[in-house]
Amino acid sequence: DFELLYNAAQSLASGDVSAFGSEYFQLWGYQIPFALYESLVIALGGGVKALGILNALWGAVSAFMIFSIARRFAGQGAAFAAGILYAVYPGAILLTPVLTNQHLSLCLFLTGLYLIGRGGLKMCLLGGMALALGNLMRPEALLVILGVLAASFLEYARIPRKPGRILKRLAAIFLGYVSLTLAVRFAVYLSGIAPCGLGNAFPEWKFVLGLDTATGGRYDAAMEYIFSIPDAAGRSAASMEAIRDSLSGCDNLLLFFAEKSASFWGGYEDSWLGTANSLFYPLRLAERAVFIAASLLAFAGCLSRHGRGAEHAVRAIVAANFAAYLLIEVQARYRYFAIPFLLILSATGIKRIRSLAGRWLLRKAGAAPLRRNRAD
Repeated sequence: DFELLYNAAQSLASGDVSAFGSEYFQLWGYQIPFALYESLVIALGGGVKALGILNALWGAVSAFMIFSIARRFAGQGAAFAAGILYAVYPGAILLTPVLTNQHLSLCLFLTGLYLIGRGGLKMCLLGGMALALGNLMRPEALLVILGVLAASFLEYARIPRKPGRILKRLAAIFLGYVSLTLAVRFAVYLSGIAPCGLGNAFPEWKFVLGLDTATGGRYDAAMEYIFSIPDAAGRSAASMEAIRDSLSGCDNLLLFFAEKSASFWGGYEDSWLGTANSLFYPLRLAERAVFIAASLLAFAGCLSRHGRGAEHAVRAIVAANFAAYLLIEVQARYRYFAIPFLLILSATGIKRIRSLAGRWLLRKAGAAPLRRNRAD
């Protein structure tokens, strides 16, 4: 897919729009905005190397956004540690040279969440627009929006006397998101680049693969017969039949979901550097070590009884991401979306452990116990 998108971007940069009329873009028109971004870079004189450098830039901005979001509820020191962990995270390093839409979209999602966390109608409006741009690059904004809604609900439950302020912020986010999305879709429609629009004409495909109990929710070439069905209704019916057959033939669905989760979240990174590269195996081992450490720290942070709006949003985003991949196709690189949010939560764990260690040292030194800080 990376090569197909890049080739289409090259064709567009040279004035040929015919590539966007292929069956691939007819089915998955939501990939067109990212190809337009690549085409812009190519038209400005860039290429694969320029796109790789931009990926590194988006990763650097993402690291800064992790720090900025975590600092609001975990303190500067713990937030800085989370940002540094992402900057050196081996999984991100392995994926940076790959021409995937994940780098730019994730940067925009984090920026949107940061702007929304700033409060104020203008920031929420800009945050909604950032989420819209991220979703146009890769349609995962729903997970962030669910997190924002969960945080808003918990804020209302804590201060039920002020629903107006919360509703105004949500309305500003919605306005920014919808207006920019519609504007881009209308502009692309007028250009004639996307004859079938920017939607997903085959949403069942991810579920066909994700609920394939024979492969553990991974890609299966045997299912591609569904693509030979010409009409959407026939493809949908064949997809539902494939899903029913898969689930009905499974002896233990709970075990399937447990093994699928263990394989997805516990597996090694894909071999983008090539298995012959001397850096590949050390980076894979280091990636697993950082992931496990971040997960443990995030768990420690979630044990706290207290939390703020942004922290609740991040927790909900991680939970929604975990739930989504119980149902849809899994690949190791799909974990990339969850890592920044997991590291933000790890900052709360660092803060909590540091606070508990400080109290323990004070008790050992015989000092009077300090009054508990509600922010801890």
